[in-house]
Amino acid sequence: MAEQRKIFKDPVHGTIELHPLLVKIIDTPQFQRLRNIKQLGAVSYVYPGATHSRFEHSIGVAYLAGEILKSIKEKQKELGITDWDVLCVQFAALCHDLGHGPFSHMFDLMFLPEARQLKRDELSKKIDDLLKHMKKMTGEDQGDSEEIKELQKLQKEIQDLIKDLIDPKTEHEELSKKMIDHLMEKNDDLLKQMYDVRKKMTDEDSEKVDGVLTKMEDVQKIMTDKDKGHSGKIEELKKILKKYLKEYLKEDLDFIKDLIDPPKKTIPATDQPTGGSGGARKQRPPANRSEKRYILYDIVSNTINKIDVDKWDYFARDCHYLGMKNSFDHERLIKSARACKVNGKWQICYRDKDVFNLYDMFYTRFSLHKRAYQHKVKNAIELMIKEAFIKAKEHKFEDWTLSTAIEDMGAYTKLTDTVFDQILNSTSAELQEARGILERIVKRDHYYCLGEFHSEDTLQVIKENWKTFHQGTQEEYIVDDVTFNYGKRAHDPIEDVRFYNKRNPQQARAITRAEVSRLLPETFEETIYRIYTRRMDKDLKDDEDAFEKFRNNSYKKKN
Repeated sequence: MAEQRKIFKDPVHGTIELHPLLVKIIDTPQFQRLRNIKQLGAVSYVYPGATHSRFEHSIGVAYLAGEILKSIKEKQKELGITDWDVLCVQFAALCHDLGHGPFSHMFDLMFLPEARQLKRDELSKKIDDLLKHMKKMTGEDQGDSEEIKELQKLQKEIQDLIKDLIDPKTEHEELSKKMIDHLMEKNDDLLKQMYDVRKKMTDEDSEKVDGVLTKMEDVQKIMTDKDKGHSGKIEELKKILKKYLKEYLKEDLDFIKDLIDPPKKTIPATDQPTGGSGGARKQRPPANRSEKRYILYDIVSNTINKIDVDKWDYFARDCHYLGMKNSFDHERLIKSARACKVNGKWQICYRDKDVFNLYDMFYTRFSLHKRAYQHKVKNAIELMIKEAFIKAKEHKFEDWTLSTAIEDMGAYTKLTDTVFDQILNSTSAELQEARGILERIVKRDHYYCLGEFHSEDTLQVIKENWKTFHQGTQEEYIVDDVTFNYGKRAHDPIEDVRFYNKRNPQQARAITRAEVSRLLPETFEETIYRIYTRRMDKDLKDDEDAFEKFRNNSYKKKN
């Protein structure tokens, strides 16, 4: 009897269904972890309803990935998109955010870079100390034994630091790929279920895998409840089976990981089927954009024009939980999408009359960043959480620290937003400073934004200018820059989108600004600067007066 698809009731997409393999992934500890990672980090401190998690967002992205591919597949059978292709893309969509850390982007974009920089600074200081000792040792005398010992100690410390610095990429996409490997390693039955589903969908199999499965069945048939003599044989066969399953599914799993973080360079296309454990396989990932099926790489993370199902879900979901109106209609784009060949390369294109809907999509992105994602209070709180994490970065939570957990996916599985409460409720003296910062957050005594302004100056120049106006110490202030755009930096995002018309759906072209409207923005990116104070006293009049003088004297004309 075939397994039934699981039905979910989603507050954004309504009633949705997912394949049993996807449900199996959802029911793993590595995926369930996402329940404890807020989608919008500290935004809920400003918008109380924005407490939704990466868990439901990931399920929504998997659903939309299936919907758009089913739509394209039905309209364009000549593309050769298979049911297995669709499931692989849904697999990637479901797991694309597995690598997020506590408070989402705060962890990988704020905490980790600063933690690494502090480690580099520590390395530089030790290298300087080493050079000083080496200078002492030049000359006739090579130094006394104490200096030699000190030199050896410094050398050892530097070697250890260098090992720490040779770390993997820390973008959440890279961590998501590592977490997929960990998930497949720790859940043996997933490999077997994935193989069974692939075999059924593609009518391809592995002689090695099937041979081991047959042997296991034979051994199990002769075993009874009292006969445990063959249990060792079963365990041995399980290990062999896992090895062969990994070999056979490696290409598919690599493809799934590439769908999350598409390759920057494509390999030459080939008509030869790739090899696998047990023989050649016809069902293989597309290798070059000249292949029709290469559009599969544009579903979860579109590197051409940034239009993908990840954004479609979080625009709709975030607006829902923020209590904001969403004028962008992703359902229409799902129906409109089709694959077209543009300059010899295949990409997803849309109906010409959907150009305004796409401008709505990119404006929604800008609006969400302006009103929520980069809200001045939200950013103040995330700056505080980041600083608390920096203070706590060397503290051991079990056998891992905040900065080393990314090196061990078993440890990373345990690292979620709950670490905030672990620090807050700890009695450890080592965490006293970090705890003090978090206590200010829960008391609503957060860093205060003195104001914001536009400027053509660099961040460093602004920091230097501010020094001459404020009354406190430099450590009491944070000068921060925030950039808003439509998703393609200063460029019009529609420049990279191609459209077809009703009469000729096979041919796609660009739509010029003149064809759209004369009311489009002249620029699509802006940067603003904010100055925060860390001061704890409530009377901030001196700081506010200093900021007004600073802005009026230095930046009034530029605003």
